[in-house]
Amino acid sequence: MSTSLTITQIAINHLNQTRKWTHFLSIVGFVMCALLAIGALLFGTVMSSKLDFADEFIGTIESGFITVIYLVVALICFFLYLYLYRFSKRLKTAIATNNSEVLEEAFHNLKAHYKLTGILTIVTLGFYVLGLLAMLVGAIAGM
Repeated sequence: MSTSLTITQIAINHLNQTRKWTHFLSIVGFVMCALLAIGALLFGTVMSSKLDFADEFIGTIESGFITVIYLVVALICFFLYLYLYRFSKRLKTAIATNNSEVLEEAFHNLKAHYKLTGILTIVTLGFYVLGLLAMLVGAIAGM
């Protein structure tokens, strides 16, 4: 079954406006990811200068763990913004060349962006539920 979809000039104008915003957001996102990664790497140095000698080993493990967590978060955010950036670049090319295949690639990247966003939302909600359950168990155990 073959269907045809026509994109009107108004829809193209809306897509072009969307492209500009997604390009801007992806660039800002890349900068924020870089700042997060730099902050994660500097965190260990700052923490080691604040520790007493007796707590140095424990503090090194804790600051290293936090550094790794923040680097993982920065990496995940990088991929979110990479998909958004690819969407904006391919959409710009598709509009300029009137190329359906490139438009499909653009929407594939947009789908990947929202799929990863959805997965991260589900994981975050799961952590919230676990946290609430832990607080509930702690409150009941404290009674």
